[in-house]
Amino acid sequence: MLKHSAKKIRRLYQEKILAGFAGSTADAFSLFARFETKLEQYAGNLNRAAWNWPRTGAPTKCCAS
Repeated sequence: MLKHSAKKIRRLYQEKILAGFAGSTADAFSLFARFETKLEQYAGNLNRAAWNWPRTGAPTKCCAS
């Protein structure tokens, strides 16, 4: 789900995953890089990368339960 005005969107992991982050542009690019590292670590497994990402010091707001 995306807002019609979304601009901070990027394809990750061999252009297979579409991701977007809210906040400042600088923060978004930093988060993209960190999340893409996790995707590569887990061979593109989105669930595993998202689940383990907060454990590495990423912002905890990304995975509210």
